[in-house]
Amino acid sequence: MNPLSENLPLQEAWSENTVTSMGFRAGRVLVYIPTLNDCNLLHELATGVRALDDNVTVLIIDDGSRPSIERSTLPDGCLLFSLPSNAGLGVCTHIALDHALAHGYEFIVRLDADGQHPVPIVLDLLKPLRDGSADLTVGIRTNHGNHSERDAVLRRLVKWYFTFLANLITAGAAPSDVSSGFFAANRRAMQELNNIMLERYPEPQLYSHACRSGLRVQGTDVEQAKRQHGRSNITYVDALSMIYRFTVYVIAEILNVRR
Repeated sequence: MNPLSENLPLQEAWSENTVTSMGFRAGRVLVYIPTLNDCNLLHELATGVRALDDNVTVLIIDDGSRPSIERSTLPDGCLLFSLPSNAGLGVCTHIALDHALAHGYEFIVRLDADGQHPVPIVLDLLKPLRDGSADLTVGIRTNHGNHSERDAVLRRLVKWYFTFLANLITAGAAPSDVSSGFFAANRRAMQELNNIMLERYPEPQLYSHACRSGLRVQGTDVEQAKRQHGRSNITYVDALSMIYRFTVYVIAEILNVRR
């Protein structure tokens, strides 16, 4: 993939002939917000994130929203990349990693567009990276927002299953919430994670690979807020697909170790 240029009109930035790379600058943070039809809070979220630190840049990745997100709805200085169709969080993550590496960012943070990830916790995720005690930090959810009792039970079961498998292949080093989408990474972790092909819902794979590759992974407790807009795009079919794909990934990793 080619990184988008920060020096161009944002919708025109994805072009091989116009790519420009910037040198590394310590302290720069790219916060990327992938979204599929969750648009109402983007201006508020981007404004709140940029208020945290002068070194923070926000990148909105429109993963095939209909209608597509308009640049005029975002605050000045906010980057926008629009995919022509829904490609999934793995592709969105690679786009963000490509951009952060090409433009000299030291850290990257993922924030969801539905308002469930508290913006002030971004600084808590960054702290272990900035003091050098971790390469990747994960927001460990201490609650699961506003879900029905049945959904809450299913989510806990899925979370337990993913965590069990992740610990199986990482010798217990995986974080306790491997399905959390709230994370931050330093440049070393960005380079390592961008070397693998991330799945449509990449979180369990991403954290497992980080642990297996020797990255220092830490968890930070997060009280997840109630969803402020929209609804989850993950259906029961998607959940079954996630379970199947991660199970296959774990089996493949176990077989590779035994060779």
